[in-house]
Amino acid sequence: MEVRLFASLREAHGEDTFQVEVPSFPISVPEFRLLAEAQFPVLEGKTFQVARNTRYVRGADVLEATDAVAFLPPVSGG
Repeated sequence: MEVRLFASLREAHGEDTFQVEVPSFPISVPEFRLLAEAQFPVLEGKTFQVARNTRYVRGADVLEATDAVAFLPPVSGG
């Protein structure tokens, strides 16, 4: 499953996207995060939100193979 990265996550990884190998769908958001961190250690310890189809998701939500997924770090502004 392709994941788009933004801001500091993109900078840490060095690319805008990466592929997470998912054994089966649907998959819960916490399980997906664990898979992503295992496959891309640069994510370990980072704080970020998961978005599915342009909306933030919660831990109880599940992802399907057709979803567009993004990882977004916290932002600040003024």
